[in-house]
Amino acid sequence: MSKLSIKLKIILCVASVLILLAFILPPVSQPNSFHHFADGRPWLGIANAGNVLSNLSFLFVGIYGMFFCFQAQRQANVKIAYLAVFIGLILTSLGSAYYHWQPDSNRLVWDRLPMTLVFMPLLVAVLSERIYFNLRIILPALLLTGIFTVVYWSYSGNLIPYFAAQYGSIFLLLLSTFLFPLKGDKWLYFACISYGAAMLCERLDLLIFQASGYIISGHTVKHILAALAFCFILNKLNYQRAALNSDRA
Repeated sequence: MSKLSIKLKIILCVASVLILLAFILPPVSQPNSFHHFADGRPWLGIANAGNVLSNLSFLFVGIYGMFFCFQAQRQANVKIAYLAVFIGLILTSLGSAYYHWQPDSNRLVWDRLPMTLVFMPLLVAVLSERIYFNLRIILPALLLTGIFTVVYWSYSGNLIPYFAAQYGSIFLLLLSTFLFPLKGDKWLYFACISYGAAMLCERLDLLIFQASGYIISGHTVKHILAALAFCFILNKLNYQRAALNSDRA
């Protein structure tokens, strides 16, 4: 058995375990306190302005990334997958702003749904840089899987499949870089660190708000750091483009 086959089987086994765990672990429901954010100040008629306006960072990175993909000379599979990532990021900015304007469970669906349209194609993009496969099957399948986890949560109240899709895709992404390393992968690690810091700031929402002298809340910082993670991904793409041009020269 070739090393490639062994590595592929490792990724498939881990993915299978994540899918299994998503449906056998005890259900986790959304706490009622989730919609209570530290900074609820309005500004210029915008409710919860800090958490709403910070979504502009996703919008700007998404638009820039989308045009970058249009201009980049990449493998068709990779290009389409990254384009889907940045389109998903634009949709995330809109969905998250819509939710934070008036936070409730119904609006939260439109915050979480586009996030799955970011992480699933990102996993596909990273894998397609390393392994050739039929994107016409894999990308729609993973996008539908991500959408399913949000729909499942909205009807069942169980968040575990959604968490498995979001954090599992990040874990598989990191696993693929370990098994199939490429130049420029350090930017993916920086992106994951930035996103991890964003999740921490979400947990420390009120504490950061108080520590900043009530200037900026942890959730607002979360949005900025999460957008920064995709700036690192853009750095990765730019690095790879420069390396490709250098090899051609």
